[in-house]
Amino acid sequence: QIVEIIQHSPLILQYTHHGTKGIVFDVFSLLLKNMPATRSKLRFEIYIAGLTSYNKATIRAFEEVCAVGMGPGSFEIRIIDVLQEHVLAEKKKIIAIPTILRSAPEPEVRVIGNFSDKQSAKEAFLYLTKDML
Repeated sequence: QIVEIIQHSPLILQYTHHGTKGIVFDVFSLLLKNMPATRSKLRFEIYIAGLTSYNKATIRAFEEVCAVGMGPGSFEIRIIDVLQEHVLAEKKKIIAIPTILRSAPEPEVRVIGNFSDKQSAKEAFLYLTKDML
């Protein structure tokens, strides 16, 4: 029912069509926060290579977007440095960095790219959670 409202809302379609994703993110995060299925914690893993300023910006941007999108305390983010935990990276078949993986709820979903600014972090968050509605 909620998904149908989003798909048929002229306001959402208009903003999506024109490339403005801010309102889509706001509506989407409001729906996620109020859905019973998403009351358990979302778990993310961010795969990086070293704690560089670029990687710190990626972590910070994604944490901020998650806090807005889901609310504080409703998500966990685990940072995995592939230089130190290469066995885990191989097991998870991480082929590029940075990679953000949603490990829970299932199924696993991953996205690869530059997420060091808020807009790209929002897009990653939307992609990683789009199947939850």
